[in-house]
Amino acid sequence: DELIVLLGGSFSVCLKANMSLGGRVVFVGGVSGVIGEGIARAFIAEGATVVSPVRSEESKAAIKETFGADASKLDLVLGEMSQEASAIAVREHILLHHKELAHAVGCFGGWWQGGVLSQQTFETYRKVQSASDAHFNTATKIFPLVAHNGSFTFITGGMADRCFVPPASLVTVFNATIGGIAQALIGEAQSSDRRVNDFRICQLVSRDSSPEVASGQKASNANIGKAVVRLALGQERGVTVRVHTIAELAARADPAPAPVFASQ
Repeated sequence: DELIVLLGGSFSVCLKANMSLGGRVVFVGGVSGVIGEGIARAFIAEGATVVSPVRSEESKAAIKETFGADASKLDLVLGEMSQEASAIAVREHILLHHKELAHAVGCFGGWWQGGVLSQQTFETYRKVQSASDAHFNTATKIFPLVAHNGSFTFITGGMADRCFVPPASLVTVFNATIGGIAQALIGEAQSSDRRVNDFRICQLVSRDSSPEVASGQKASNANIGKAVVRLALGQERGVTVRVHTIAELAARADPAPAPVFASQ
């Protein structure tokens, strides 16, 4: 079986008919979060098995309960990707049980709104910044396992471009750092047959079943997942794709042929 690692994405206009995910394995970083869950479910819906690091046995049990019937397609491995020794252990698990990865998608970090930058302590900065540590360890420990013609994608946020919520100052800091890691890996991969992309979400996201999604206030995590699957199986490389609107995200998630959207 081929292994697909979920860490994070961009957009592909169409999928090849022979690129089914049945029997393949996917490694997803961050399935306990709303966005990571949506990405994992999208790969599972395409027939893949999902491998993901989890921080504790309690977290493992909660994730299995959340996924319900889909939990049978999860391989949850104890590990914290922001810690190097733990990330190495996760890598060794992949090598032992799956040998190589077909794709990687990185999805770590969440929301924080603890105040403007000048009021923060270094301790708070380091705590919030640990989300970018997880992306660094994933890029250095997981990317080398991606097979030829595979892909590695990062999930980042629009706050990397502009701090439009000043009390969420450190969200801009860690997202900008992750964007820098993505650009470094994009540069490294230019001469290889492995594709690296940055999928930047510039809107609020909730579970597909939530009232906020039904009312159009937030984007669907299911559509995020579908868009990431399309990216992983497509041909785009070295791009940062910014998804600004719910309509644009829906178009990227649509499996029907669609026009190419300009990368920004």
